[in-house]
Amino acid sequence: MALDRFVTWVDEKPTDEQLLFVLEDFLGGVGEITNDPTNEGRPWWTIKLPGKPSHPLRRAFQIEGPMVHEERWFEVYVADDHIDVMTRLGDAFTNALADKFAEVVCRAWRAKSGLPSDPDPEPDPNDSCSV
Repeated sequence: MALDRFVTWVDEKPTDEQLLFVLEDFLGGVGEITNDPTNEGRPWWTIKLPGKPSHPLRRAFQIEGPMVHEERWFEVYVADDHIDVMTRLGDAFTNALADKFAEVVCRAWRAKSGLPSDPDPEPDPNDSCSV
């Protein structure tokens, strides 16, 4: 199952270059960023992460069975009015990174979580960028 973390621009919108800079600086050299050129000229980055997928409770609770994927990665799909930071059956480590990247971008541009078509939730004065 895929998990999508939508960040929608409200007033200010970052450039594609700014988003890439934030992604690169967020990762700090961890992982490899590639771009899928099929997104109508807009970025669709795949970030391959080091290590193998794991389950944090696997050994403590003797959970059996293989992980679904052999690699760790998340994706950032860039649209005109939002980004989608997605994982596809990601492990806890991958999901935590994707969550935090979406939150960083949301806070930096005072955006909102969710799709542009989603109704505005009741404002939370403490956090408008929880994913």
